[in-house]
Amino acid sequence: MSWDKVVKRAIRDTLLAIVSLYVIMIISLCIFYPSTMMGITYDLGMDKLSMHFANTAYKRSGYAGHIAYATEVAIGIDDEAKIISYGERLIKNKDFLKYCAKKDDALGEDIDSSYEQYIYTQICVAKYDQGKKTAAVTRAVELTGNEFPPFNAVAAVLLAALKNSDVETVALIREKMQEIDYASLSETDKTYYDAIFGLTSDENGYAS
Repeated sequence: MSWDKVVKRAIRDTLLAIVSLYVIMIISLCIFYPSTMMGITYDLGMDKLSMHFANTAYKRSGYAGHIAYATEVAIGIDDEAKIISYGERLIKNKDFLKYCAKKDDALGEDIDSSYEQYIYTQICVAKYDQGKKTAAVTRAVELTGNEFPPFNAVAAVLLAALKNSDVETVALIREKMQEIDYASLSETDKTYYDAIFGLTSDENGYAS
């Protein structure tokens, strides 16, 4: 065998070994380190794959941050089904409220709402955008409870309905808002409630 052939074979074998090593490394990361892969794939623009790895990581760890990551990616690409699926799973996590408080602390005073309300609104608006209007209102009311914090899910669905001139949904929201115990609301919540409820008034042609 000539010297040239020996050199060429050595180079080829080396390249094959390197490629094989990279393949094995990537497969190992996918299997054993989904939390690492969710960030790598996101940086490469592979959003759906990133959500998959974040979801896999969550199944293994139960860490709220992993399913929150999947939810945020879904929000970023406007994947309504995944926003609802991952978002609802995030809400059910036992550490959800603690995680929300941590996110709020990290953002400081630069936000008017809260991470908790942000997740609620995204889920409910996704339902509305899917055409599940009554379900969106029902879930928004459930998540808001007998309170009315700024930028809550009820307000978000109402604004979506107003944008679409959806008279029936606006009327339904008005009806549900009237069932809230207004007297028990904080002064801040009352102010916000009044502003939002006013959007459903006779003056705007939506009151029943």
